[in-house]
Amino acid sequence: MITPENADWLLGGSIVGTIILVCVLMMGFWPEIRRLQFRNPVILRREDSWVNLEKPSSAFHEDRDALTKAEGTLKEQIEKTEHVWISCFTASTLEQSPVLSTHKITKLVLYNPTYSLLDVYAAMEGDVNKVTAYQNNIISSTEEALENNIPVYWVSRPLINLMIANAETTKKDVIKWAKIETFIPYRKADERPSQIITKNDYPNLYNHLEKSFNAILTAGSNTTIKVDREELRKVKTELGFTRSST
Repeated sequence: MITPENADWLLGGSIVGTIILVCVLMMGFWPEIRRLQFRNPVILRREDSWVNLEKPSSAFHEDRDALTKAEGTLKEQIEKTEHVWISCFTASTLEQSPVLSTHKITKLVLYNPTYSLLDVYAAMEGDVNKVTAYQNNIISSTEEALENNIPVYWVSRPLINLMIANAETTKKDVIKWAKIETFIPYRKADERPSQIITKNDYPNLYNHLEKSFNAILTAGSNTTIKVDREELRKVKTELGFTRSST
């Protein structure tokens, strides 16, 4: 029988018992709670990164250093694919990474080395004298790509830094994905953020990117040139680029 004398004791005991029960349950279910907590992280930890797994996942990286720590070097990213299409401004990253000989790149899109926007691009990177270096990078990368039988396209229209992986695969267990790097005016290239998306996670966006890439290749001769050795020789002569860098 509850009396005023024992009511306080019973209430206190009930509260203590409830706390003990909750603690016991938490200890028992803690592994499950941890798994739920990390089931769908927005930014992947190194141990969850798709470089260490067969299945890629969508992720955001605030700069190139964060991208490399999470996903590996550009070469490591490419080697995890069946094949990739690459669109980039000046091929500076390609010059720094031995990727053109991986036999994974099946389409390469670069700025035309005679394109006037290179002057604007150099100014926004804070060094107008970089134009010659950009031209050298584009020509050198084009030479190496042609030597490795990679189709190269020069474009005289604004581009985005884009990599599309496994677009042409017919294997159902191979995931299609894309990496978009965002250009930030007046900041260094290493400070650019990037977004990796898979077709499974964002099918509409992935399809838009794939169609956009292919549209660049068929934009017409005033905008896009499929480069052959004769075109390369002509532009090298025009720019006074006489040395071979391959």
